[in-house]
Amino acid sequence: MDSRVDVGNAGREAGLSDTPIGEELYQLFLKKHQELANDWQENCPDLDELRKFRISDNRISLERLGITRKDLDSLSCIHVAGTKGKGSTCAMTERILRTYGYKTGIISSPPLLEIRERVRINGAPVSRAMYGRYGVECLELLEKNKTKFGHIFTPVTGPYSMFTFIAYYILVKEKVDVAVVEVGLGGEYDSTNVLWSPTVTGVSSLAVEHVSQLGDTLAKISWHKSGIFKDGRPALTAPQREEAMTVLVQRAKERNAPLRVCPPLGDYECNGVSVKLGLAGKHQRINAALAVQLTKTWLDEKAPGRVQFQGPQDVDISGNSTIGDKLDDGKVQRATPFVLPDEFLQGFELSKWPGRNQIIRKTGVTYYIDIAHTKNSVAFCKNWFEEEASNEAKMIPGVIKKVLIFNLGGDRDGYTILRPLVEYGFDAVVFSVMRTVASQENEVRDYKTIQLLDDQLMKCHQHLATFKKLHGDICDSFQDQPCHRDVMQAPIFKVTPSATEAIQWVLDSRMCLDDRESMDLPDGEGFLHKADHLQVLVTGSNFLAGSVIHVIEPNMFDKVEY
Repeated sequence: MDSRVDVGNAGREAGLSDTPIGEELYQLFLKKHQELANDWQENCPDLDELRKFRISDNRISLERLGITRKDLDSLSCIHVAGTKGKGSTCAMTERILRTYGYKTGIISSPPLLEIRERVRINGAPVSRAMYGRYGVECLELLEKNKTKFGHIFTPVTGPYSMFTFIAYYILVKEKVDVAVVEVGLGGEYDSTNVLWSPTVTGVSSLAVEHVSQLGDTLAKISWHKSGIFKDGRPALTAPQREEAMTVLVQRAKERNAPLRVCPPLGDYECNGVSVKLGLAGKHQRINAALAVQLTKTWLDEKAPGRVQFQGPQDVDISGNSTIGDKLDDGKVQRATPFVLPDEFLQGFELSKWPGRNQIIRKTGVTYYIDIAHTKNSVAFCKNWFEEEASNEAKMIPGVIKKVLIFNLGGDRDGYTILRPLVEYGFDAVVFSVMRTVASQENEVRDYKTIQLLDDQLMKCHQHLATFKKLHGDICDSFQDQPCHRDVMQAPIFKVTPSATEAIQWVLDSRMCLDDRESMDLPDGEGFLHKADHLQVLVTGSNFLAGSVIHVIEPNMFDKVEY
């Protein structure tokens, strides 16, 4: 695709030529978007008032971009909300449909390394040239048509909404066969929720999160998540707690959306077939079970007769439910299991979702990266790390030390979330600011203004204090149990102003003492420098994981085979 475009006033004001290409357009968009974000910070209306108009405003904005309801319907969208696993569910659903030969698109958030990751075609992030071209086009069209198609309540387009507009714009222009859309926050008022008639909607596992924006109970949060249900369109859900399921059922009735709960993945493992998932972790089975029914529902409607699904009446369904499958269904009709076609099995095995249960191996150190920021997801993460690190340790001679790099964003409860990690018994714990380098205040992968460095450092010290208190509480409860002595021995702690300095501290702590006389050393002799291998778990915020990947694997997306 030719990446040249008439950039109009924005480009000319920036001093660009009339037909800039590739990287120029990408950088121009980033500059203009940052100006938009700054303007939003200064002029953002009251949140409660904004919510009332967000969806209608966003639909008007899309019309100003030339994106109509017909265009959105043509994307044949699969819309997925949830607290845990919605991104992984989207990744598996997309990969199965791509295995069938469809041209797929994904809209996801937040990104790890660059904003262009928010839009993927056939699994891969769009190029910087493509994103820059379409991004600048959208900015110009919104300015050109700012008085058309009705009045918009918000005086300035929100930075996150702009990313969503561009994502839909790209997928419409690139004519994908199907768009798998991950909700950014909540659902009811999320900017992705401009769809009138998605092919199918889905809700992954729900838990309490973002309480300042979604509410402080599971019922309130479930109300927001189920806001993606649409009139007459099928809806699917992973098994939920009763409090959440009750709300989903009520909302589905209100919106005339036929709701079904997905059976466990074990119900599909019949005739000796075992599902192998490319995404690690037993909890991914819950997400895979949702992806199965989302994909089948889409195929049944968009390609009737193409796939002949063999039902349970024809085969022996063993019901091999395993850990991660056993949750209450509630009083909701269950979707029917079937024999998984080879394309489903292949799609599952080939699925990738960077930053989720990801392992990056380097000389002398293995990084285990998993974005986990709820109580349950951190517990899953700890179990995954424990199993994978134990398996690796069997293959590595010598002394192995384990390090945690952690931080949380937003208003999440660190005391509840940190407990499984405290119980594990790390040798060192680093609380790092969510930046690649300390001097970089706003990184291109972020959709919102990053907190000031001092504010982030304060948050890190709060997590440190929470970790120490939890550690003390656990030690007090296990004083007479020698089997817990690993937990009772306090780790070495460190707070760093960037991911670069976190990684540098961990790696330099392994050098011989003579080689690190100028380094900020851990307290005490004989620490990590005596280890033959390090196993480093990076978890918590998406932005922390991205910052660490920036340091250890900056060109990761160029190396991933989608």
